Amino acid sequence: MMIEICSDEATRHASDDDQSKTTSSTGGNTATRSLRLAGFTFPLKRAEDIERLEKAVRADPFIRKEYIRYVSSRVGDRPNISTHIRGLFCDRSLENYTYHGVSNPQYPRKAMKDYDIFTNCLLVAWEDDGITADELRMSLIKATQKAKQHLSSARYYKRYREQLLEKRKASWKSKKFTSE
Repeated sequence: MMIEICSDEATRHASDDDQSKTTSSTGGNTATRSLRLAGFTFPLKRAEDIERLEKAVRADPFIRKEYIRYVSSRVGDRPNISTHIRGLFCDRSLENYTYHGVSNPQYPRKAMKDYDIFTNCLLVAWEDDGITADELRMSLIKATQKAKQHLSSARYYKRYREQLLEKRKASWKSKKFTSE
């Protein structure tokens, strides 16, 4: 099992081109970082990836340690913990989760409080920054709310663009028929 964190393009191998890259900017310097962690690339894009990571973190202490090390390197300022959480997990991957979970059969949501990758690992990773369990809970709630808002807005604007396109097509057709 190989775990590697690359901090610049010179150390990256050609086989790493498919890895996701995050750009962090500090004082005008831009550094590209990617993580290879037992087949995971961050941010996690699907709920299946979250489930796989949870199983891997619970089963292998080495993966748990590397995940905590990666998460602890990602935090910069306390007020934006929810932003950092959303940097680890894409909006689409968080859509099936809430902090307490929802047992509504129409919209079931899994409880984040039952997952080590959301609770215990994040607390351990950010304990040096003074993040408490209550602050983490509020940040997880805020991150899932923002993810839901972004997905809802994306669906709304997609429908809006489709309707606008249909209106334009209808307008073009009516102009074409009236000009003939």
